[in-house]
Amino acid sequence: MAENTENQASTSGKKKLPIKTIVILAVVLLTEVGTAALVYYLAGGPAKVQADDEAVRKLLMMEQDVEELVVADKFPNKRSGRTYIYDTEIYIVVKQKFKEKVEDLKERKAAQIISDVREIISSSEPSQLNEPTLATLESRIKAALDNRFGRDEQEDKPIVERVIISKLIPFRADL
Repeated sequence: MAENTENQASTSGKKKLPIKTIVILAVVLLTEVGTAALVYYLAGGPAKVQADDEAVRKLLMMEQDVEELVVADKFPNKRSGRTYIYDTEIYIVVKQKFKEKVEDLKERKAAQIISDVREIISSSEPSQLNEPTLATLESRIKAALDNRFGRDEQEDKPIVERVIISKLIPFRADL
């Protein structure tokens, strides 16, 4: 019977919850949470953030579109069997942040740009030169100018956003 009481005591010891350990862990956790809350409260919370109006204004100004004259010249076209001279003005639309770069490239590559446009106009079909929107001509010129002006590395987009042909007036040359 003595063995019976010893077995019951040993088995009942294994099934008991460790109340002391649980209480100690709870006290430690509450102390840590209380300390963190106290530090957060005494620090005053997160710092207040204010937007710099001048920086925001400058950033918005740099993202505005700007029109730059690229070509103002006369180019021939003989595709219809008659020679026509096209008095042409071509603008490009770029962001303000690229204006200086475009002006520099335009000066350094002026002859190449004019040659590209001359080649496109000279090789265009009369139907393309007479389109109401000049969409085919604009897209061909944009592709050529994208090669000359390059891409924006940050956004991986062409620098030239749009080509505008503001003037394309044909004059018959062989009378």
